[in-house]
Amino acid sequence: MLAIFGLFLLIVEALLLGLLFWVLFKIGLWRFLDRNLPFSFFREGYDGSMNLNGLTYQGQSFWLAILSLTFSVLFLFMAVGTFGIKFGLFLIFFVPGIVLLLRIRTFNESNILPETGLGYDPFLGFKFSFFSSWPGLMFGFTGLFLNPIPLYVPFLIPMGFIFALIPLFPDYINKYLSYDIRSKKAFDFFQPLGIFGVILQLVIWVIF
Repeated sequence: MLAIFGLFLLIVEALLLGLLFWVLFKIGLWRFLDRNLPFSFFREGYDGSMNLNGLTYQGQSFWLAILSLTFSVLFLFMAVGTFGIKFGLFLIFFVPGIVLLLRIRTFNESNILPETGLGYDPFLGFKFSFFSSWPGLMFGFTGLFLNPIPLYVPFLIPMGFIFALIPLFPDYINKYLSYDIRSKKAFDFFQPLGIFGVILQLVIWVIF
């Protein structure tokens, strides 16, 4: 019963936070950021809608960082759940958020490939970082606070971090591929890698 109440409370908090961001957008938060950040927040021809495609790569990185870091704090201080669960949820959002912010020069319009018109996509990196890492970070840190500590913990936690970070370093990956990842092939590369990572982590969790 407590778990159901906790899940309901978490959904309500997330919805209220989403509503807050929507209100801030309506009163001009994005335009404020565009005027005050040291880089262009909007792409040329921005139509005024709340759409990530209207933002530059730097703008997308910055906005995704704000969202993910805010939600990470929400999960860390939510009212119910063990500390392991809360810390795992915190990291699932915190890691891609902080790395996008620190690597904003990589996720940059200046890195757009002229042949494709695409650069290193921050949303793609964020999405696959989140998707690929959740079993390792969630189950790993949940198990870390159990007594005795399960055998899967020393495997899942490092794997969670590794699969969280790989999609956020596309420029390094690009050096070892026969094609340029700044194209639609980026999705074809990260999707099977993410699926493999999730299955591998879940298998280790089940076996150990």
